[in-house]
Amino acid sequence: MTGMTAAALAATLPILGWWGIPEDKATVERYREAQQAGFTVLMQGASSVEKTYELLERAQSAGIKLSVFFPEIGRDNMEDAVAKLKNHPALFMWHVKDEPKYKDFEWVAKTIRRIDAVDGRHVCYVNHIADASESMGVPDYDAYMERMLREFKPRLISADFYPCRLADVTRAVPYRDISNEVYVCPTWYRQLEYLSGLARREHLPLALFACDVAHNVIDYVYPVPTVATLRLQMYSNLAYGARMLQYFTYWNPSSMTPLKFHESIIREDGTRSPVYDRVRQVNRELQARAPVFMNSELVSVEHTGAEIPVGTRRLAKLPLYVKSLTTPDGGAVVAQFSGSKFDALVVVNRSPVREMQLNIALDSSVVRILEDGSSVSAAAYGDSYSVSPGAAEIFVMRHKSGIASNSK
Repeated sequence: MTGMTAAALAATLPILGWWGIPEDKATVERYREAQQAGFTVLMQGASSVEKTYELLERAQSAGIKLSVFFPEIGRDNMEDAVAKLKNHPALFMWHVKDEPKYKDFEWVAKTIRRIDAVDGRHVCYVNHIADASESMGVPDYDAYMERMLREFKPRLISADFYPCRLADVTRAVPYRDISNEVYVCPTWYRQLEYLSGLARREHLPLALFACDVAHNVIDYVYPVPTVATLRLQMYSNLAYGARMLQYFTYWNPSSMTPLKFHESIIREDGTRSPVYDRVRQVNRELQARAPVFMNSELVSVEHTGAEIPVGTRRLAKLPLYVKSLTTPDGGAVVAQFSGSKFDALVVVNRSPVREMQLNIALDSSVVRILEDGSSVSAAAYGDSYSVSPGAAEIFVMRHKSGIASNSK
């Protein structure tokens, strides 16, 4: 796998772990541990450009790449530092800024231009908080993102939104509490609609997140993730056209903050939490099925259910190879993709806690893509599926004369 270029994105599914291994613990064995959990990239900070090069060497030995940030970023000697690192095979991209506010834009834009002048091959990474509010100095989110596109001229759109939450019943807050069940933020899919549309309009790859570290915020808590909540986030991201997946976080940030981070993939003391094995399971599944997403383009994404999420569209059309589709006891994301050799239908159970019945009548030529990436005739399973919480069913029809639709 090469660095973060358009060609690389077309060839593989990058999976990035935020808040990577602390510099003093970043051994080859630790990088290999991340690689074995299904990560292709780790975010990596270092105290100097020399230390960054050393860590790139270790990452290369372990078969993983790094998104790097170091003190020289944005400083007078940055160009020299970039020149020293730009040809290293383990370099994936330059980490410039997370969640910039308006006041940061001039510095970020200038830094990107300076890096691009020395290394025009690797992406300058800037992540944005999805649906940012006035608390982030963003009175108008659309204007914020449009200004970002004008000034940063990005080669990637990255945004974070962590939808799986647990209401804090110890305080009176305006969020739903369903007997302490995990719930999905009702505006999440609206933001996926916006980001997906923006990326498609600009012909840019989209990088989206799953939250895997439990922590507190003002009005609710993010629980320790389950396989179901991880699947729901990642399959929904893919259904909306994401070409890079990110986890917040790999190593546990400090627990001695008001956010009280705990049980990330790797705990502060360096031991694995139960989330390590859950993420490894999900990542293996995602990579096994990645060719469906990486070798096709998103055509449409719609929803089923008695109620559909705010800002989304109800399923209205089906491809010709699908005769009927219903989800009588739940709601689903239904995404259509088209590639040069096949069309695909992806159905994601929107619930993080309940199974969903999927009734679907398919053309006899359709194949079902299993969790291990293998394919088998969908006819072998009949017309009814029980879809696990957050899971996805993927159906593929070999390409004939282009994608076509029937009215539902």
